[in-house]
Amino acid sequence: MQLDALANLLPKLQTGDCIVTFSDGDSYKIDDLDIHGYFEDAFEIYVPFERCLRSSAAMKEALESGYLQTQRVSWTSQKPFIPVGKTYLIQDIQSIFDQTENYDVYSTNA
Repeated sequence: MQLDALANLLPKLQTGDCIVTFSDGDSYKIDDLDIHGYFEDAFEIYVPFERCLRSSAAMKEALESGYLQTQRVSWTSQKPFIPVGKTYLIQDIQSIFDQTENYDVYSTNA
């Protein structure tokens, strides 16, 4: 599936029972994604770490790297600085799994 087709499909799937997994291994329910759409030629998707379905690998990496050292990670504005979410690009999506129909709607492994 081309990335443009995936960009058109994502908003249509947001009412479904789908799980989106990103290349760093973090997984989220699709309705927890804040789909920003295209910004400066990149399709952006923001998700708060608190909505990750398991312990967030991206949050762990941000904490280990330190404040503002991890690309596309948002932090609190007051000390102690805490990573709160990440902006992914559409090409960071590894898979979209429909739990109701029990199949991959999209997978980079297909």
